[in-house]
Amino acid sequence: MTNDPIIAAIAAYRAGLAAFDAIDEADWPKLGGEAEVVRTTYVEPYGAICGWEGPAMTREGAAEALRLAMSELDMLDDDDPPKVMIRAALGHLESSA
Repeated sequence: MTNDPIIAAIAAYRAGLAAFDAIDEADWPKLGGEAEVVRTTYVEPYGAICGWEGPAMTREGAAEALRLAMSELDMLDDDDPPKVMIRAALGHLESSA
């Protein structure tokens, strides 16, 4: 990994999502409810991603940003223009790394 802050922010977000996914929904009430589980797992890194300003500092950081965008867009069924263009840009970055 390179020393690009966007890579660390994305890794923290993914780790938070994984922590959220690892908690059985049946356990949410004893942990304070869904909102509390969300707050303690991925809210902070989500906020960092949503408030991101400035470009990635490295090629790998740019590729990670595009991978995250694609993973979020993959939850949608359609192949709208942003998704297609992100896939094209990411394909270039990954093939010329």
